[in-house]
Amino acid sequence: MNSPIKSYLEEYRQWKAKLGIAKSSIQFAKFILPLFALIVSIEAIFYNSIPVRSHLVAYIIGGICSLVGYIILEWILHRYQFFGNSTDYILANDIGAQFPHIKDRLLNALQLDAQIKTDPKGKDLAQAAIAQIRKDVDLLPTQTILEAIPQQLKRHFSYWLGGLTILFLFTFNFSISAIDRLLHPSQHYNAPVPFTLTSLSNHVDVLGGDTISVSIAGFGNLPDSITIVWNDKQGEHHATAHESEELYTFTFPNIRQNLVWRGQFENDKFFSPWDVISTNLDTIFVTDRPIIESVNFTIIPPPYTGESAKSHPGNITNLQLLAG
Repeated sequence: MNSPIKSYLEEYRQWKAKLGIAKSSIQFAKFILPLFALIVSIEAIFYNSIPVRSHLVAYIIGGICSLVGYIILEWILHRYQFFGNSTDYILANDIGAQFPHIKDRLLNALQLDAQIKTDPKGKDLAQAAIAQIRKDVDLLPTQTILEAIPQQLKRHFSYWLGGLTILFLFTFNFSISAIDRLLHPSQHYNAPVPFTLTSLSNHVDVLGGDTISVSIAGFGNLPDSITIVWNDKQGEHHATAHESEELYTFTFPNIRQNLVWRGQFENDKFFSPWDVISTNLDTIFVTDRPIIESVNFTIIPPPYTGESAKSHPGNITNLQLLAG
């Protein structure tokens, strides 16, 4: 059974360990909340892809778990005095720093308590002295956990929390949408775009050497022109198509090989949720025109002539006709 002074120090140790949790939690919240606000802002502006969003969420969860683990470990070390943390003498000096008039007497009480265990002589006097000191320390002013947290720490945390709350209220719709996407990192979300592009030509079949025009319909706040991109055996090519009555038209002349094409518009603004607006890929399939290398004609006379069928080369234009 602990002596009165030991019991007091044990109570103070528990209080001190809880205070440590509160102070560390506020310190970490000062770091986590701005970081979380930054990540939400990045997601709100850029509509990150699934891999990027998944990594951000993993970093947030990993960071929070690490900080919570640190707080719990710190509490265990101080609560159970592991590795010399929050020993009776350390706590006695800590109390003495706050109340200098009791410091020496508190340390003496600890020494008396240790002496009783090793030397029973004068046990009654020592216990009486310890009990008197316990009465004195019970008269010391006490604080709640909230009151014991430094005012400067509470003030700084209030500033951060208030500022982030105001920012959240001003960007409520954007922030809520971004938080929802962060809570579902593996789900695909379409970024809002000012216009859309839709190919009207789809896949087509042509003969080699043909010329074909393709059309793209636009809807929304359309740009003056877009880029037509196509790939063939020679590589990637680019050309410009201009807008006319919400349509973009481009002509591929003298097509000799299959090609895959699309229309697109690239965004030149950095702070934007979209990078490129494009149509689906379409293919123009080219079939080579037939080449006539040789022609042979078979001449079949009427049965009444009694003549047999004859083969006539295509390169000879003179024909021998039947008499009469």
